[in-house]
Amino acid sequence: MSFNLSHRINIFIVLSGLLTAYLFASFPRSPSAPVIHNSLAHLPSSSPSWNIYPEDFYTGGAYANFPLGRARILVDMYPCSHADAISRRCDIGS
Repeated sequence: MSFNLSHRINIFIVLSGLLTAYLFASFPRSPSAPVIHNSLAHLPSSSPSWNIYPEDFYTGGAYANFPLGRARILVDMYPCSHADAISRRCDIGS
């Protein structure tokens, strides 16, 4: 039984269609959207993120209330002593 060119093309098209259908069916559905929290403050204290980023992760600082929420400000107003600044071992302006 010999296949001519038209039979080979038909078999190729059918197999290509089956392979395409299989690939579309085998991929999983897209994942559900992740839950996004506004900040760590909105998470319960039992959340594992508090083990990674505890409240005292950085020392110092204070909370400031802004129109869109509360933020912890960690600004060091004096990064070096006055003597270091005078002797140019510390650039305050940079």
